[in-house]
Amino acid sequence: MLESLLPLAAMILVVLAFLVYLQFVAAGYYQQLLQARVIFAYEMLAQSQQRIMARQILLLLAKLLFVIALLAIVGLFALQWIDPEPVAWLAAGGWLAAWVAVRLFVVMQMRPARLLNS
Repeated sequence: MLESLLPLAAMILVVLAFLVYLQFVAAGYYQQLLQARVIFAYEMLAQSQQRIMARQILLLLAKLLFVIALLAIVGLFALQWIDPEPVAWLAAGGWLAAWVAVRLFVVMQMRPARLLNS
């Protein structure tokens, strides 16, 4: 009985993975839109560096929470079939930490615009 339902379960997992992928792509475009708004406010409206950095860090935290939620959902389904090694957990944590560090470095490098429309 279960063997006959296995193709259906696989198809459902593929559809769910595709929906998660679409959600990820849509969230990426939304983050790019928010980034463009922040850069516009930064360059065109000459806001303070602290305010811009705070906005960027909040955007980074929102993206980080989304990535963690996505990894948790994928992990919830994947851990039923695989048992990852501790090295895999360390690699995933290292990747996440490196991603956050790179994003924070970019945020810390932002400086107020000196000349507008030049």
